[in-house]
Amino acid sequence: MPFDVSQVDTDPVVLALVWARARIENPKNWTADGHGNYEPGVNFCAVLAIDSGWKGSADAQDWLSAAAKELFDMYPLVVNDKLGHAAVMQVYDKAIETARTAALAKASTP
Repeated sequence: MPFDVSQVDTDPVVLALVWARARIENPKNWTADGHGNYEPGVNFCAVLAIDSGWKGSADAQDWLSAAAKELFDMYPLVVNDKLGHAAVMQVYDKAIETARTAALAKASTP
């Protein structure tokens, strides 16, 4: 399920996750084990797709880890290398969903 960045709230953690997912949505831009189609700056694994320069990137990594643990009882890098691209997309979808829910709850708290 592709995410339209223009329709996402402005929470930096959600944006970091959405941007990272968009980077690797096309399997040609994703890599496992740093092998195969790996080209620095072009292909990314699940973890490195989150740009460390983004505001909220550390929290985005936390949401990604929580989603991977919840869905597969694995760390994101293990999901990436052992289960493949489709599983990575599931992890990102879950991380975005939960981060967005948390951001909306935080925004609605007086």
